[in-house]
Amino acid sequence: MTTTSGTASSSAVRALALEYKSLEEDPLEGIRPKLPDENNLFEWEVALFGPPDTLYQGGYFKALVKFPSDYPYSP
Repeated sequence: MTTTSGTASSSAVRALALEYKSLEEDPLEGIRPKLPDENNLFEWEVALFGPPDTLYQGGYFKALVKFPSDYPYSP
């Protein structure tokens, strides 16, 4: 995996690659990330599934998460 963000720092690419790999190997309950473009670690599609016994049970929510080029040093 690489990035299409020309100004991205190598530490940002490394951090995002590690976090994405970690989520693939040990997924969080109700959260499924996906890279719409395998060459861009700075944009993730995330599927959120409503937890049982809550108002959101059975819900399916999608989010597009865009990380800054200086991630993780800025939100």
